[in-house]
Amino acid sequence: MSVAFEGIQQDGYRLGDLQAIRYDKHRTDLFSEGYLAKIFQLCRNSRRRSGNGILDTLFGGNPSSDFDSIVSYLAARPVLVILGKWVDGMFVEYGFTFPVISVGRQDTEKAIFAGFAFFIHSWKTDEQRILAMLGLTYLFQELDLQAIHGTAFVENVLPRKFMAQFGMKVVGEVPCYQLQGTKLVPGVVSSLLRSDFEAYVEDWLVKQYRAEGLELAATPEPDSADETVEPAKPTAQPELPLAWL
Repeated sequence: MSVAFEGIQQDGYRLGDLQAIRYDKHRTDLFSEGYLAKIFQLCRNSRRRSGNGILDTLFGGNPSSDFDSIVSYLAARPVLVILGKWVDGMFVEYGFTFPVISVGRQDTEKAIFAGFAFFIHSWKTDEQRILAMLGLTYLFQELDLQAIHGTAFVENVLPRKFMAQFGMKVVGEVPCYQLQGTKLVPGVVSSLLRSDFEAYVEDWLVKQYRAEGLELAATPEPDSADETVEPAKPTAQPELPLAWL
């Protein structure tokens, strides 16, 4: 098990004000009645132009982008992880992630195909990258995964670029895989291996510790008192109409 993953797990998948929280309809203090309808509306309202927001892009026409189909589909997910930020004691949703197809059993290694999405108010924010990391860590750790796979429309390039920073790689293209209107179109398949993502998270955490001036047990002391470590600078995030299944 990854020490980095375990540390994030022990902190409740929370870094500062950002957190990945598993949806539980019984947690009425956090998820009010009809909460999945709220997620549907956030998806539908995440758009620059008229239309279905990110629903068509996210679900690829299967299920269709109407209210009943989407809410029923999300309610049937074995795990639905909400990504958000705590603001004045309120949890503000920035996005979500969920398993689509599971491979393996309790007594074998496991992998999933997963979907993820970010709402329009999170696009181009520094929080987006950290929340994606927390969501991926949750899935890897809680579901004991060796890999997470995803598919996207060929033209949906930005999510693939976004996920590449975590170690996700394009591995191929499946013809006639997703619906676009009434036509079947290809889907690009990407894969993120646990080992690659663990390396990303460990490196990210080391940089954060150094930026905050904290001592790491495995990090040697600087050779001179004049040696300082520059704080990590946030990287600009692209506008991401996320994204895929």
